[in-house]
Order: sequence, then structure tokens, then C-alpha cells
Amino acid sequence: MSITLFVLQFISIIAALVGGFTALLQYIKQNKRKRADLLYEIVNKMRSDPDIRAVISSIEKGSFKYGESFYHYLDEDEAKTDKTLEYLSFFCYMKNSHLIGEKEFSFVEYEIRVVVSNREIQKYLYNLYHYAKSDVFSKQEEKNKDVNNGGKNNLHDSAVKIPFDNLLKFAEREGLINKSFYDLPGPFEYIL
Repeated sequence: MSITLFVLQFISIIAALVGGFTALLQYIKQNKRKRADLLYEIVNKMRSDPDIRAVISSIEKGSFKYGESFYHYLDEDEAKTDKTLEYLSFFCYMKNSHLIGEKEFSFVEYEIRVVVSNREIQKYLYNLYHYAKSDVFSKQEEKNKDVNNGGKNNLHDSAVKIPFDNLLKFAEREGLINKSFYDLPGPFEYIL
């Protein structure tokens, strides 16, 4: 009897392990499917949004211009550009947070590289970055100096971050922006 009981316990343990393993595989598969659906929805929204398409298209054609009009209240070009940069920054955030992998990121990497490499976009990001670092937002400039960086402020040491911080981190990591981007030669002035 004890051998029969032992065999029955062994079979029930194996059955429980197989059932648990099967449930885990189904959970992983379902989770991947949900992630794929969400990614498809976000990418599709980005690619079908007329504002985002207009900004990316104008950058690809070389007709995108950043200028003084961006600072007029409720400027359409600025709003469209911000919307585009927010979407692209969100993808960089998801990649930095390991919520998506290289394969998923590759769906938007071309757009991110095209946008961040554009000189006009870089001027806009430069101005936003340095405006956020100016005394308008922070009186703690001395506290935020990075001793290991020769006393210069850098992207990662300020309490105030621009909304496109993750996009800048990606651009910096990939060498798409020059390190001098973070240096401000004197008092903040807009570059147009």
C-alpha cells in the first residue's frame, strides 16, 4: 500500500507541475499578445496622427523650421512638435524602463533618429533644456553641480526636467547630439 500511495503522490506532484508550467506558458503568451496589441495601437496612433505625420514629414523633407513663432501663445507648430516629441520620448521611456525590447523599439527607431538628428529640433530641445535649467525654474543651480563633471550641470542632475528628457537620454547615448549640448557658455539666451 505504501508504494501505491507513493506512486499516487508522485503522479499528482508531476501533474501539478505540468499544470502549473502550462498555466505559466499561457500567461506569458497572453502577456506578449497584450503587449503586441498595445504597441500596435500606440504605433498606429502615432503614424496616423496628422500632426505627428506633418512634423516628421517636414523634418524628412528638410522644410521644418524652428523659430520665434514657437514662443507665441498656443502656436500650432510648437504644439504639433511637442506632441511628436512626447510620443517619441514615451517610446524612449518604455525602452529605458525595459517595458519594450529592441524588436519593439525598432518600429519607431527610424522616426526617433530622424527627428533627434535634425538641427532645428536640436535647437528647440537646446532652448527647452537650458530654459528649464535657468533661474526661472531653479534657484538650486549650485546644489545641482556635478563635482565629477568639472562643476558643469548635466542632463541628469537637475530637479527640473524637460518633458522630452528620455528622448535626450537616447540621443546622448546614441551619439546623436554633441556633448556641448549641455554646456551653456553664458546666461541663457534663445538660439533661433
